[in-house]
Amino acid sequence: MTYTLRPGDTLAFEEPERMKGDVSPAWSMYVVEGRIEPCREVPFEGLVDEK
Repeated sequence: MTYTLRPGDTLAFEEPERMKGDVSPAWSMYVVEGRIEPCREVPFEGLVDEK
């Protein structure tokens, strides 16, 4: 993949911690034109419909 960042753009990474049983959400990377607000931690509540 190729990304072009210009002055003032933001490159953001989301890399969640591993959870019990080695299950965790996938990491992601994205480019935003301009600035973004600082990140805040969001707890992982587990998989949806986990039964």
